[in-house]
Amino acid sequence: MRSETSILENVELLKKLVYLEHFKQSKSLQKTALHLKVTPSAVTQNIKWLEKKLGRTVLVRDTDGTRLTPYAEDLLNKSRDILNSLRPPLLGEKKRDLSISRLDLGVYDGLASLLLPEIVSKLQEHSPNIKFTAVSGRSDELVALIRKESLCAAFSVEGVNLEGLRKAAIYQDTLGVYVHRNNSMISDPIQLLAKKGFGTLKAPKSGQHTFYSRYIRQIEKISHVSFFSDSIEMLKSVAQQGGMPVVLPKKVATFTGTNLVELDLKSYEKFNGLHTHYFISPANCDEGEFEFLVELIKSVVSF
Repeated sequence: MRSETSILENVELLKKLVYLEHFKQSKSLQKTALHLKVTPSAVTQNIKWLEKKLGRTVLVRDTDGTRLTPYAEDLLNKSRDILNSLRPPLLGEKKRDLSISRLDLGVYDGLASLLLPEIVSKLQEHSPNIKFTAVSGRSDELVALIRKESLCAAFSVEGVNLEGLRKAAIYQDTLGVYVHRNNSMISDPIQLLAKKGFGTLKAPKSGQHTFYSRYIRQIEKISHVSFFSDSIEMLKSVAQQGGMPVVLPKKVATFTGTNLVELDLKSYEKFNGLHTHYFISPANCDEGEFEFLVELIKSVVSF
Protein backbone atom coordinates (compact mmCIF):
# COMPACT_ATOMS: atom_id res chain seq x y z
CA MET A 1 0.00 0.00 0.00
CA ARG A 2 1.21 3.50 -0.76
CA SER A 3 2.78 5.48 2.03
CA GLU A 4 0.77 8.39 3.44
CA THR A 5 3.36 10.77 1.96
CA SER A 6 2.66 9.57 -1.56
CA ILE A 7 -1.08 9.65 -0.87
CA LEU A 8 -0.95 13.33 0.02
CA GLU A 9 0.93 14.03 -3.18
CA ASN A 10 -1.86 12.51 -5.22
CA VAL A 11 -4.14 15.31 -6.41
CA GLU A 12 -7.11 13.03 -7.03
CA LEU A 13 -6.92 11.66 -3.52
CA LEU A 14 -6.70 15.17 -2.14
CA LYS A 15 -9.94 16.03 -3.90
CA LYS A 16 -11.67 13.17 -2.13
CA LEU A 17 -10.20 14.16 1.22
CA VAL A 18 -11.99 17.50 0.92
CA TYR A 19 -15.30 15.62 1.08
CA LEU A 20 -14.10 13.84 4.19
CA GLU A 21 -12.98 17.09 5.79
CA HIS A 22 -16.41 18.68 5.23
CA PHE A 23 -18.07 15.60 6.70
CA LYS A 24 -15.92 15.95 9.83
CA GLN A 25 -17.13 19.53 10.24
CA SER A 26 -20.82 18.91 9.59
CA LYS A 27 -21.22 15.32 10.89
CA SER A 28 -23.71 14.84 8.04
CA LEU A 29 -23.45 13.52 4.47
CA GLN A 30 -26.48 15.65 3.57
CA LYS A 31 -24.90 18.86 4.89
CA THR A 32 -21.60 17.98 3.20
CA ALA A 33 -23.43 17.67 -0.12
CA LEU A 34 -25.28 20.94 0.47
CA HIS A 35 -22.09 22.83 1.27
CA LEU A 36 -20.18 21.45 -1.73
CA LYS A 37 -23.24 21.83 -3.99
CA VAL A 38 -23.32 18.19 -5.07
CA THR A 39 -25.81 15.36 -4.49
CA PRO A 40 -25.56 13.17 -1.37
CA SER A 41 -24.90 10.17 -3.63
CA ALA A 42 -21.91 12.02 -5.13
CA VAL A 43 -20.47 12.45 -1.63
CA THR A 44 -20.96 8.75 -0.89
CA GLN A 45 -19.38 7.69 -4.20
CA ASN A 46 -16.33 9.89 -3.66
CA ILE A 47 -15.80 8.55 -0.15
CA LYS A 48 -16.12 4.96 -1.39
CA TRP A 49 -13.55 5.75 -4.09
CA LEU A 50 -11.26 7.08 -1.37
CA GLU A 51 -11.65 3.94 0.73
CA LYS A 52 -10.86 1.73 -2.26
CA LYS A 53 -7.69 3.65 -3.12
CA LEU A 54 -6.51 3.79 0.48
CA GLY A 55 -7.41 0.22 1.23
CA ARG A 56 -8.79 1.42 4.56
CA THR A 57 -12.23 2.28 5.98
CA VAL A 58 -12.75 6.00 6.63
CA LEU A 59 -16.41 6.01 7.71
CA VAL A 60 -18.23 3.64 10.02
CA ARG A 61 -21.99 3.38 10.37
CA ASP A 62 -23.75 2.00 13.43
CA THR A 63 -26.76 2.70 15.64
CA ASP A 64 -25.17 5.99 16.74
CA GLY A 65 -24.93 7.22 13.15
CA THR A 66 -22.01 7.76 10.80
CA ARG A 67 -18.56 8.85 12.00
CA LEU A 68 -14.92 8.99 10.95
CA THR A 69 -12.61 6.11 11.78
CA PRO A 70 -9.47 6.84 13.86
CA TYR A 71 -7.43 6.30 10.67
CA ALA A 72 -9.46 8.97 8.83
CA GLU A 73 -9.11 11.41 11.75
CA ASP A 74 -5.34 10.93 11.74
CA LEU A 75 -5.12 11.31 7.96
CA LEU A 76 -7.11 14.57 8.01
CA ASN A 77 -4.95 15.96 10.80
CA LYS A 78 -1.79 15.26 8.79
CA SER A 79 -3.22 16.70 5.59
CA ARG A 80 -5.04 19.76 6.95
CA ASP A 81 -2.45 22.38 5.97
CA ILE A 82 -2.27 21.02 2.42
CA LEU A 83 -6.06 20.89 2.12
CA ASN A 84 -6.51 24.45 3.40
CA SER A 85 -4.08 25.79 0.81
CA LEU A 86 -5.29 23.71 -2.13
CA ARG A 87 -9.03 23.21 -1.57
CA PRO A 88 -10.38 26.05 -3.80
CA PRO A 89 -8.39 25.10 -6.94
CA LEU A 90 -8.91 21.39 -6.27
CA LEU A 91 -12.70 21.63 -6.34
CA GLY A 92 -12.89 24.57 -8.71
CA GLU A 93 -14.47 26.61 -5.93
CA LYS A 94 -14.71 30.36 -6.07
CA LYS A 95 -15.40 32.45 -3.05
CA ARG A 96 -19.01 33.33 -3.47
CA ASP A 97 -20.36 36.79 -2.88
CA LEU A 98 -23.44 36.18 -0.74
CA SER A 99 -24.47 39.81 -0.85
CA ILE A 100 -28.28 39.92 -0.97
CA SER A 101 -29.78 42.64 -3.17
CA ARG A 102 -33.45 42.07 -2.33
CA LEU A 103 -35.42 40.18 0.31
CA ASP A 104 -39.21 39.91 0.60
CA LEU A 105 -39.73 38.38 4.04
CA GLY A 106 -42.94 37.14 5.63
CA VAL A 107 -43.14 37.45 9.42
CA TYR A 108 -46.23 36.42 11.32
CA ASP A 109 -48.03 38.71 13.69
CA GLY A 110 -46.50 38.82 17.15
CA LEU A 111 -43.02 37.89 15.98
CA ALA A 112 -42.49 40.89 13.72
CA SER A 113 -41.92 43.47 16.46
CA LEU A 114 -39.56 41.12 18.29
CA LEU A 115 -37.26 40.11 15.45
CA LEU A 116 -37.52 42.57 12.57
CA PRO A 117 -35.42 45.43 14.00
CA GLU A 118 -32.35 43.23 14.54
CA ILE A 119 -32.90 41.22 11.33
CA VAL A 120 -32.98 44.44 9.30
CA SER A 121 -29.90 45.75 11.10
CA LYS A 122 -27.88 42.59 10.46
CA LEU A 123 -28.96 42.40 6.82
CA GLN A 124 -27.97 46.02 6.20
CA GLU A 125 -24.63 45.37 7.86
CA HIS A 126 -24.03 42.38 5.59
CA SER A 127 -25.56 43.82 2.41
CA PRO A 128 -25.63 47.65 2.66
CA ASN A 129 -27.61 48.07 -0.59
CA ILE A 130 -30.31 45.52 0.19
CA LYS A 131 -33.94 46.34 -0.61
CA PHE A 132 -35.98 44.81 2.17
CA THR A 133 -39.74 44.27 2.27
CA ALA A 134 -41.56 42.79 5.26
CA VAL A 135 -45.05 41.30 5.06
CA SER A 136 -46.96 40.45 8.23
CA GLY A 137 -49.64 37.76 8.38
CA ARG A 138 -50.76 34.45 9.82
CA SER A 139 -48.63 31.39 9.07
CA ASP A 140 -51.11 29.89 6.59
CA GLU A 141 -51.23 33.19 4.68
CA LEU A 142 -47.44 33.44 4.52
CA VAL A 143 -47.05 29.83 3.36
CA ALA A 144 -49.54 30.51 0.55
CA LEU A 145 -47.43 33.49 -0.56
CA ILE A 146 -44.28 31.35 -0.45
CA ARG A 147 -45.93 28.74 -2.69
CA LYS A 148 -46.85 31.49 -5.16
CA GLU A 149 -43.23 32.72 -4.88
CA SER A 150 -44.54 36.15 -3.90
CA LEU A 151 -42.13 35.99 -0.94
CA CYS A 152 -38.48 34.93 -0.87
CA ALA A 153 -38.69 33.58 2.68
CA ALA A 154 -41.00 33.53 5.69
CA PHE A 155 -41.57 32.24 9.19
CA SER A 156 -44.14 29.53 9.85
CA VAL A 157 -45.33 27.78 12.95
CA GLU A 158 -45.83 24.00 12.99
CA GLY A 159 -49.22 22.72 11.92
CA VAL A 160 -49.19 24.34 8.48
CA ASN A 161 -48.50 22.06 5.51
CA LEU A 162 -44.87 22.75 4.51
CA GLU A 163 -44.51 19.84 2.10
CA GLY A 164 -42.35 20.68 -0.91
CA LEU A 165 -40.83 23.79 0.68
CA ARG A 166 -37.32 24.29 1.97
CA LYS A 167 -37.48 24.62 5.76
CA ALA A 168 -35.29 24.83 8.85
CA ALA A 169 -36.37 24.64 12.50
CA ILE A 170 -35.50 27.91 14.24
CA TYR A 171 -36.74 27.65 17.82
CA GLN A 172 -39.42 26.16 20.07
CA ASP A 173 -41.92 27.95 22.27
CA THR A 174 -44.76 27.19 24.67
CA LEU A 175 -48.14 28.78 25.44
CA GLY A 176 -49.46 30.35 28.61
CA VAL A 177 -52.22 32.56 29.98
CA TYR A 178 -50.87 36.05 30.67
CA VAL A 179 -52.18 39.12 32.45
CA HIS A 180 -50.87 42.52 33.51
CA ARG A 181 -48.62 42.18 36.56
CA ASN A 182 -50.69 44.76 38.49
CA ASN A 183 -54.02 43.01 38.02
CA SER A 184 -55.76 42.99 41.41
CA MET A 185 -56.96 39.38 41.03
CA ILE A 186 -53.64 37.89 39.99
CA SER A 187 -53.25 36.01 43.29
CA ASP A 188 -56.40 33.98 42.51
CA PRO A 189 -56.06 32.96 38.83
CA ILE A 190 -59.08 30.62 38.87
CA GLN A 191 -61.40 33.35 40.15
CA LEU A 192 -59.90 35.81 37.66
CA LEU A 193 -60.51 33.43 34.74
CA ALA A 194 -64.03 32.62 35.97
CA LYS A 195 -64.93 36.30 36.14
CA LYS A 196 -63.11 37.70 33.09
CA GLY A 197 -62.77 34.73 30.78
CA PHE A 198 -59.76 34.89 28.45
CA GLY A 199 -58.74 36.07 25.03
CA THR A 200 -57.45 33.80 22.29
CA LEU A 201 -56.61 33.69 18.59
CA LYS A 202 -59.45 33.25 16.16
CA ALA A 203 -59.01 30.09 14.11
CA PRO A 204 -57.86 30.71 10.51
CA LYS A 205 -59.90 29.38 7.56
CA SER A 206 -57.61 26.36 7.36
CA GLY A 207 -58.44 25.49 10.99
CA GLN A 208 -56.67 26.06 14.27
CA HIS A 209 -53.24 24.49 14.75
CA THR A 210 -53.38 21.26 16.74
CA PHE A 211 -50.99 22.40 19.48
CA TYR A 212 -53.00 25.61 19.97
CA SER A 213 -56.48 24.05 20.05
CA ARG A 214 -55.23 21.31 22.39
CA TYR A 215 -53.97 23.94 24.83
CA ILE A 216 -57.16 26.03 24.62
CA ARG A 217 -59.35 23.00 25.40
CA GLN A 218 -57.54 22.66 28.74
CA ILE A 219 -58.19 26.27 29.71
CA GLU A 220 -61.84 26.05 28.66
CA LYS A 221 -62.36 23.45 31.41
CA ILE A 222 -61.85 26.18 34.01
CA SER A 223 -62.90 29.28 32.08
CA HIS A 224 -64.51 30.53 28.88
CA VAL A 225 -63.37 32.45 25.81
CA SER A 226 -64.62 36.03 26.06
CA PHE A 227 -62.51 37.64 23.35
CA PHE A 228 -61.32 36.49 19.91
CA SER A 229 -58.74 38.22 17.76
CA ASP A 230 -56.85 37.33 14.59
CA SER A 231 -53.84 39.26 15.92
CA ILE A 232 -51.36 38.23 18.62
CA GLU A 233 -50.33 41.89 18.92
CA MET A 234 -53.93 42.86 19.70
CA LEU A 235 -54.19 40.11 22.32
CA LYS A 236 -50.98 41.30 23.93
CA SER A 237 -52.24 44.88 23.91
CA VAL A 238 -55.51 43.85 25.62
CA ALA A 239 -53.57 42.06 28.37
CA GLN A 240 -51.17 44.97 28.85
CA GLN A 241 -54.10 47.34 29.43
CA GLY A 242 -54.67 45.46 32.66
CA GLY A 243 -58.03 43.80 32.17
CA MET A 244 -58.32 40.43 30.49
CA PRO A 245 -56.09 37.35 30.64
CA VAL A 246 -55.03 36.15 27.18
CA VAL A 247 -53.30 33.11 25.70
CA LEU A 248 -49.90 34.05 24.24
CA PRO A 249 -46.67 32.36 23.14
CA LYS A 250 -44.20 32.66 26.02
CA LYS A 251 -41.48 34.40 24.00
CA VAL A 252 -43.94 37.05 22.82
CA ALA A 253 -45.38 37.62 26.29
CA THR A 254 -42.07 37.78 28.16
CA PHE A 255 -40.02 39.72 25.63
CA THR A 256 -38.07 42.69 27.04
CA GLY A 257 -40.33 45.63 27.87
CA THR A 258 -43.59 43.78 28.52
CA ASN A 259 -45.40 44.02 31.85
CA LEU A 260 -47.14 40.65 31.61
CA VAL A 261 -46.88 37.67 33.93
CA GLU A 262 -48.09 34.11 33.43
CA LEU A 263 -50.94 32.79 35.56
CA ASP A 264 -49.99 29.74 37.59
CA LEU A 265 -52.20 27.03 36.07
CA LYS A 266 -49.76 24.14 36.22
CA SER A 267 -52.18 21.92 38.13
CA TYR A 268 -54.68 22.30 35.27
CA GLU A 269 -52.25 22.13 32.35
CA LYS A 270 -51.28 18.67 31.13
CA PHE A 271 -49.86 20.15 27.91
CA ASN A 272 -47.84 23.38 27.78
CA GLY A 273 -48.45 24.13 24.10
CA LEU A 274 -44.93 23.21 22.98
CA HIS A 275 -44.48 23.96 19.26
CA THR A 276 -41.75 24.58 16.68
CA HIS A 277 -41.18 27.65 14.54
CA TYR A 278 -39.68 27.26 11.05
CA PHE A 279 -37.94 29.44 8.52
CA ILE A 280 -39.13 28.53 5.02
CA SER A 281 -38.61 29.39 1.36
CA PRO A 282 -39.62 28.06 -2.07
CA ALA A 283 -37.87 24.79 -2.94
CA ASN A 284 -36.10 26.39 -5.89
CA CYS A 285 -34.56 29.22 -3.87
CA ASP A 286 -30.81 29.66 -3.68
CA GLU A 287 -29.49 27.13 -1.14
CA GLY A 288 -26.51 29.23 -0.11
CA GLU A 289 -28.67 32.28 0.50
CA PHE A 290 -31.20 30.22 2.47
CA GLU A 291 -28.46 28.74 4.69
CA PHE A 292 -27.03 32.21 5.31
CA LEU A 293 -30.45 33.56 6.31
CA VAL A 294 -31.10 30.60 8.62
CA GLU A 295 -27.84 31.25 10.47
CA LEU A 296 -28.61 34.96 10.66
CA ILE A 297 -32.11 34.31 12.03
CA LYS A 298 -30.77 31.85 14.61
CA SER A 299 -28.29 34.47 15.81
CA VAL A 300 -31.18 36.91 16.29
CA VAL A 301 -33.48 34.44 18.04
CA SER A 302 -31.53 34.43 21.27
CA PHE A 303 -34.38 35.38 23.58
